[in-house]
Amino acid sequence: MPDTLRDIVLRGQPSETFYMAANQDLLKSLRYVQLNGQFQHTSIFKNMVATILLETVHREPGEERKDSYNKRLNFKVDSFNRLDKLSQLDLMNKLWDDCYRAVPPSTDASAMMDGNNTVIGKGSLPSSIRRVDGTGFFARIEPGLVQDAWKKWKVGFRIDGGKGGAGSTRDDLTRISTEGSKPLQKNPDLALKIIGKYYHGHRSSILPNLYIGYQNRDLYNESGTCVSRSLFGATAFPYRDTENDKGGLPLRLGGGLAFQYLFAIDCNGAKGVDTEKEQINMGNNSLWRPGEKAFPGFGADRILGWTRIVRMGQQIPAERSPLATGWSFKFVDSKWTWIKPPGTELKAYLDDELATWLPGTTYNIPAQYDFQQA
Repeated sequence: MPDTLRDIVLRGQPSETFYMAANQDLLKSLRYVQLNGQFQHTSIFKNMVATILLETVHREPGEERKDSYNKRLNFKVDSFNRLDKLSQLDLMNKLWDDCYRAVPPSTDASAMMDGNNTVIGKGSLPSSIRRVDGTGFFARIEPGLVQDAWKKWKVGFRIDGGKGGAGSTRDDLTRISTEGSKPLQKNPDLALKIIGKYYHGHRSSILPNLYIGYQNRDLYNESGTCVSRSLFGATAFPYRDTENDKGGLPLRLGGGLAFQYLFAIDCNGAKGVDTEKEQINMGNNSLWRPGEKAFPGFGADRILGWTRIVRMGQQIPAERSPLATGWSFKFVDSKWTWIKPPGTELKAYLDDELATWLPGTTYNIPAQYDFQQA
């Protein structure tokens, strides 16, 4: 049987480096036609093809795109090699569009929804959240002191970067506090360095659009800079581990970190995508209850301050506990270090949101406060 584009992924091999999981022999065979000649691609183009295929072969396409999706993945490598470079790039762009819906960052933060004023039920959680006094490891939560805190201040929270453990010189604080947070897909060189993905030359790295997957009905993380409406929610994404080498991941992918940085970010006046509202509109239990918002990056001038956090992922498997865990974490000292000190009222709110989680104490969050459950 002739090799297809799909085979570049299906005949790949496990690798700590994302793009290397594609079949390297098939990638090396890629060529393009120009002026009646056939030429070998640069490693950058071939690894971009690998990245896009790895991000689409195991995804579900949009309902009306299944035929075009399968047609493109079944495209023979020999036929691909007889196309010019622009036609090949067009095929990669359209394959991406089969799996991810483009959403322009056009919604002002002030127009984005806030949460409910209760933690009961299946809906969006409040933006201000406190731990119920007296609850320890198996933490329970309740609405905090400020109703509609997102609408009032438009402050979001996200974890970004960290400090390496013993023997590591890694510390991302200076980079983030001086450069801000940028979507990796829109910064291909940084994406390659941090997550081992090549977006170079692909349309998704050039256009300002953010992307939502048809399959998981959630933002493609690398296309935007996500924040949670609540400090509580920021402890959970984009993943749940600090020592991410538990899965064998290298330092470049977050393994071996001593702690990470949780930032408070001023989103007032920024335009993005209300992913929380998008999730509600898509239904089918798509909602992440703490409330996610996505933006095309933030400048350093929007960072109010940071604190240190350690995350432990899912410590107790659901089958071993009636209190099925969503994620676990502890704050190192439960104090803010201010970069752009907020006003008195906002500072009091931010201090209270952090102080409810005692320093050095590990808390486990039940799954009922995570993604909406059936």
